[in-house]
Amino acid sequence: MNQAARTAVFVLEQDSAMRQEVCAELARICPDVRGFGLQEELLPALEIAPAVCLLDMDSPEAGGLEICRHLRAQGDDQAHVILSSRHDNIQLRLNAYDAGCNDYIQRPLIPEEIVRKVDGVLKAHAQVAALSSQLDYAMSTAFSAMSTMAEMGTVMKFMREVFACDTPQQIIDQTIAACRDYELNTLVACRLGDSSLAHSEHGPASPLECSLLEHARNNDRITQFSGRLSISYPHLTLLVTNWPKTDEDRAGRLRDHLAFVAEAADIRCKVLEHDTRRLQRTETILEAVNGLMRMVDYLRERQQSQRESVMRMVADQGDEIARSFYRMGLTDAQEGVILNLVSSRGAEICEQMAGFGLEQERMLEGIIETMKSLAED
Repeated sequence: MNQAARTAVFVLEQDSAMRQEVCAELARICPDVRGFGLQEELLPALEIAPAVCLLDMDSPEAGGLEICRHLRAQGDDQAHVILSSRHDNIQLRLNAYDAGCNDYIQRPLIPEEIVRKVDGVLKAHAQVAALSSQLDYAMSTAFSAMSTMAEMGTVMKFMREVFACDTPQQIIDQTIAACRDYELNTLVACRLGDSSLAHSEHGPASPLECSLLEHARNNDRITQFSGRLSISYPHLTLLVTNWPKTDEDRAGRLRDHLAFVAEAADIRCKVLEHDTRRLQRTETILEAVNGLMRMVDYLRERQQSQRESVMRMVADQGDEIARSFYRMGLTDAQEGVILNLVSSRGAEICEQMAGFGLEQERMLEGIIETMKSLAED
């Protein structure tokens, strides 16, 4: 029963004059006063849950005691029942107590006394109703706070687990699991570079589900429509298909929580995309480094081969000059000068070639070291 609705006062009095007088006095403090002569008249009115019942227990036709028993049998322990009687003995009071009565007045009735009693009861009912309302509000606030804490627990758990994900599939699985904790059915699409992956609770998304996700991708950041909610970021789109639109408070909380979930998943996707690009760049740089190292080895071999070729050419040239000395008629000293000149010139050429090759090797090695440091960053 709603205690806030308990404002009516019922007067069961067989004496019509007294009933009218009492009702008139009570009307000064209560806007809803109803008088009855017989219990058959009062019984149907009990459905509105009165605050006070002033009942005549002297007349069997009035049936005040029976009315009190009926109220308590129906589970109404909030109505304040005052029985009135001309008699005052212990048995009557015990009967009233056993029937569930709250108060007892000896007749003849004094309207002023009745007004004071009823006024006190009405004020007490008002205080109880106010306290009940405050208690309901406190309990509602407490339950809302507990629900919010539990819901935030899901967000915190998701935050902890999503940043440990190494693949788009893991990110999708964690996002769907978080939504499942909120009893939400979800479609999730994850985009990294030119690739895209879409899943539902039941596995890979169907062509129709993919088209819905693609449509949601082009909506605003957060869009609610026809019992659905979509949240879209550059790398991730989340579509809830059973949005609780009838529960505005819960829907508002979940909207905020899912916004955090989707944003965190998008950030993780962005990090994975960056890591993938960095890995690809590193692999490209390392391939270039390996190519340069092969080039250095090739140049070394070529330079060594060229030096050996030059030395052979110088030696062959020296032999050719020595054989021609017989025709030139030179002295031994002249022949020695010419041969030394050819030999020294050949050695100089080889030394220049070696220096040039070494300079090239150093330049290439510097480039290799720079590229290695780029690959390690």
